[in-house]
Amino acid sequence: MLVWMGVVLAQSAGPVGVGFAEAVALGGDSAAQVVIARSRSREVQARRDEIAGARLPKLELDGSQVYRSYNFLTGGIAFPGMEPRVPFYSIQEVKAKASMPVLSFELSDRIRETERSIVLRNREADQVREAARFQAGAAWIELARAQALLSDRKAGLELSRELGRITDDQHRVGAATGLDMVRAEGQMLQAERACSLAEQVREKAASALAALLGISAMDSVHALGGLPLEAGAATGIVADTASAQVLAARAGLDLARTSEESSRHARIPRIGVAADYGISGRHLADDGEWVGSVGVFATWEIWDGGAERSRREQARERVLQAARSLSQARRDAAQNLSESRRTVDLVARALELSKRVCAMADSELVLSRQRFEGGASGNLEVVQAQASRNQAHAAWIESAAAYQVAVLRLRWIAGDWRGL
Repeated sequence: MLVWMGVVLAQSAGPVGVGFAEAVALGGDSAAQVVIARSRSREVQARRDEIAGARLPKLELDGSQVYRSYNFLTGGIAFPGMEPRVPFYSIQEVKAKASMPVLSFELSDRIRETERSIVLRNREADQVREAARFQAGAAWIELARAQALLSDRKAGLELSRELGRITDDQHRVGAATGLDMVRAEGQMLQAERACSLAEQVREKAASALAALLGISAMDSVHALGGLPLEAGAATGIVADTASAQVLAARAGLDLARTSEESSRHARIPRIGVAADYGISGRHLADDGEWVGSVGVFATWEIWDGGAERSRREQARERVLQAARSLSQARRDAAQNLSESRRTVDLVARALELSKRVCAMADSELVLSRQRFEGGASGNLEVVQAQASRNQAHAAWIESAAAYQVAVLRLRWIAGDWRGL
């Protein structure tokens, strides 16, 4: 019978065994695209902190020394009895300054927008992480399939070698012909070639999984544990209230609405306070005097050439786009979930059929070998039965891998990773 996926093959020194749940977890945490998405989220958080800092008092300490002259005639001023040119003089000044916005809807709106952006980036990171989990799980299943196929090809090679030994024994006693010997040798060559090809596929799958999980390609990676070759892994999978795709689209709509609201506050006056205090004079040590000022400032933009109106129109269009994207995301999520469930059911039936075909091929091989060993036929029936057996087992392994990928995709779409 088929060697199960759970059988761990002998590897080179220092193999790295990775279980399915571990591969899914590592793929969702260490994949390059996930790390980048999280970095973008932290970048927006830092921007929010930068904008929020503008609401706090700003303190400065200024010091200067200016050596200059002045010509009143440059400004069109002439004082009777005075020379138009003031000779060079020195001004020294040291002041502490403080300022703080008191009322600024623009600043508050920018903070709200960055907070919505943080939510959006987090949702996008969740969406990327879910996709990375699926990719890592699919790569693990591919490696498990390649290992199972390699194990089965090695079992087929052993069957071919056993057929060669039986044929040789039959040939010695005259019960087998030279043609039977040629057939047995050809069967062994084909089995060895199949093993070589399966080994290449296995190494390629191991490299792909190692790359997704961030494991050194120099290590020998194998799928530890294996997935069952039976249907039933889809039981108990329940769809989440909203997929990562829907949550990201909803966060995008919230951000667009916040931006639209902010565009309506752009014309509101901005009010703040400022104060400074310090010492000023031609020479601070001789004639320096303590001076200061306290004031309130207000800025009100009356007309900007229509730019503010254009920004409002852009914001309204972004809201419409985000609302349409959310609606489409919800429809896609529902459709994908329904299609995924149907795919799991269809592949499960195909898996059961391939299992029955595999059992029939095994029975045919046993009966054909009994006939050959009893001298009732040549080994042609055995060679054909072994070929049928290899095809049936390969189809069973492919069906099992397809079923597990279908279940994995259902988990991805449903957002349910329990029971891994």
